[in-house]
Amino acid sequence: IVETAKANSLEPYDYLLMVLSLLPGEGKSPSHETLECLMPWHPNAQGRGILRKKKN
Repeated sequence: IVETAKANSLEPYDYLLMVLSLLPGEGKSPSHETLECLMPWHPNAQGRGILRKKKN
């Protein structure tokens, strides 16, 4: 997960914080669509204000 965040130019800590904060609200079996929206390459994840771009 960390490497995927890095590959998508996101700060891994910020990405994990977002995912781990949002997932519990989705219940025991989140839908495929919900999980897809949390992927680091998805525009919804990329556009969230809490995610910083990785510094080179």
